[in-house]
Amino acid sequence: LVLAELIATCLRFKARLVAADERDHGARRILNFGHTIGHALEHAAMAKKEETTLTHGEAVAWGMLVELRLGEILGLTSPKTFARAWKIGSSLGLYQRPPRVSWRQIQRRLRRDKKATRTHGLGIVTLSKVGSPHWIANVSELMVQQALAETGLAPSRPSSRVTPYTKRQMP
Repeated sequence: LVLAELIATCLRFKARLVAADERDHGARRILNFGHTIGHALEHAAMAKKEETTLTHGEAVAWGMLVELRLGEILGLTSPKTFARAWKIGSSLGLYQRPPRVSWRQIQRRLRRDKKATRTHGLGIVTLSKVGSPHWIANVSELMVQQALAETGLAPSRPSSRVTPYTKRQMP
């Protein structure tokens, strides 16, 4: 019964956000947590045509970790938040096998992301702590590559860091 109540509460919260922001330009963006990177991982895995394709849920779970890592790189997310997400996900059987994906495939998908704009570039959602989401605009590919490497999803580390971003607290 507790799980059913939790799901009902989440659905009501989501419905309020969607009703208040039908075009997905404001507060509703927080619902994309994990999805920007997750969709790129999902499509990269499908492009590889291996037996290790990811389900949508697995891809978003990995995307959440990478987006939390991006938050750490930017100095917004506490390492404890990443560690907590890893622990919870691992206890649920996630993160057992990191997907083997190509940076080029991830990069292609990110460049076509529907949330990316000329003005704000690639945007992701991260958390400063559990329950405190932030929309981050102008996330560089170099930062994404670094976060993927530091989460165990890319073959090598980028050689340098670039950290342009725009931070906006979401409700």
